[in-house]
Amino acid sequence: MSSVTEVKMAHEEIASALKIAMRHMPSPVALITATDPESGAPVGLAATAFVPVAMDPASMLVCINHSGSAYAAIKATGAFCINILGLEHTATLAPFASSDRREERFEGAHWQTRNGIPYLEGTAANIFCRNVRSDIFGTHEIFIGEVFDIMVETSATPALWHAGKVVGLTGA
Repeated sequence: MSSVTEVKMAHEEIASALKIAMRHMPSPVALITATDPESGAPVGLAATAFVPVAMDPASMLVCINHSGSAYAAIKATGAFCINILGLEHTATLAPFASSDRREERFEGAHWQTRNGIPYLEGTAANIFCRNVRSDIFGTHEIFIGEVFDIMVETSATPALWHAGKVVGLTGA
């Protein structure tokens, strides 16, 4: 009979090891966008923490850090778009992944507005959601949004975040 030996790791060690472990798990890449209710300006951030919740009702889950640039707008308006990136849009990702480049985020790309929410034209998918439930966990808020509109581009090559870089999905 074997027994499991419990080893206690410090909180910081666990967080560091988890970050390293998660770098080995390929994740889809998205830009989560919203509209600032005070200024009317588009806001957004890069994310890999999003998944479908259910098809009935059609819903998505996104996890947003409280310090994220779009957090306050999503919290205030309850509306957001998950722009799932294809490889064609990886150059657009860099400003959204760096807080130092916030001013560049909505420059140069094919940004449009639909339902009062900014979206990046031609991505693999644009999923428009209205928040129906949220919960705070640690440094993040988990938003569950009911999908009320969607656009899909079937010819886009899916982009994945893996080992600290964007890679394409290949194979059949």
